[in-house]
Amino acid sequence: PPAARRRAAEAAEAFAADEDRDPGGAGGEALLLLRAQATAVRLRGATGHPARAAFTGRYVRRDDLPLLAGRFAFAKQGDPDKMLWFARNGFWHAGRAADLGRQTGFLIVADSAGAPEHIVGEWQVAGPRGSGFVPAPGLRCEPDEAEPDEG
Repeated sequence: PPAARRRAAEAAEAFAADEDRDPGGAGGEALLLLRAQATAVRLRGATGHPARAAFTGRYVRRDDLPLLAGRFAFAKQGDPDKMLWFARNGFWHAGRAADLGRQTGFLIVADSAGAPEHIVGEWQVAGPRGSGFVPAPGLRCEPDEAEPDEG
């Protein structure tokens, strides 16, 4: 729903802006709202690039990590070297854990959603080395609160 999407984005921005992290301030309220978002999401759809398909699947929220630009990071279930995060460049990224928080990834989307299940922008997929990104209109991220699976 658009209202939930807007509230989550506002909460993420409020948390990112509350540098003092005052538990009773805007950041504390925002964190409560962010924690109410999905604890797991599924990135699904065609990537158009076989090597990038490994970045689709179920991602679980990592509450133990610090927020990145006011948003939670997610690790791929069964393959924690693959993660999903938001960076200050205004993009969500699916990429390697070693790049967590950086403005790089193999699947990217320009969308300031406060949580990945609220992303409405069109995903892009990194092509072969040096070839840039290509649109992947079939990719989407949705809440997945079902029991964990193998993929």
